[in-house]
Amino acid sequence: SHEAVVRCQLEALQPDLSAADLNVLVGHAFVLGCRESESERPLTVGGSGTVPSSLFDGFDYVALGHLHEPQQAGGERVCYAGSLLKYSFNEAAQRKSVTLVDIDLDRSLQTRDVQLPVRRDVVRLRGLFAELLAAPQLTAAEAYVEVVLTDPEPVLDPVTKLREVYPHLLSLRREGSSG
Repeated sequence: SHEAVVRCQLEALQPDLSAADLNVLVGHAFVLGCRESESERPLTVGGSGTVPSSLFDGFDYVALGHLHEPQQAGGERVCYAGSLLKYSFNEAAQRKSVTLVDIDLDRSLQTRDVQLPVRRDVVRLRGLFAELLAAPQLTAAEAYVEVVLTDPEPVLDPVTKLREVYPHLLSLRREGSSG
């Protein structure tokens, strides 16, 4: 199994908490129970590629990659930094950052997230077509935009009209439409 392979690799590293050296691991894995985003590609099907956070016991800090949302993975010493950019509209509410980690020789840990500047944000707007055109959201003018129309009836050529207000419109979805 994937877990058995990762366990075997980690056992070969043999972290030693009695040594003066710190044990820091940088890896790429899906830790069981962590939140995924729609833009991440699953490495396996049905959860067979997940590993328990307990595999990382014995390390002073574990910096993981693959998941786009910054989060702890079983404790403050096993963490995902998250992606530097937003890769889907599902990530619109996420704040992107880098994590600075300080570990003292006594193994005490301090982390600090540093927010990253966003050149062009992603925004998901939901509402009636006429309302989205009549009252444009200023923050969406320079953002990559996904519009979710809630009109019960079809709208004629919505993309062309919406792009006049939201020039970086990338996606249009409809909810509750009859056609």
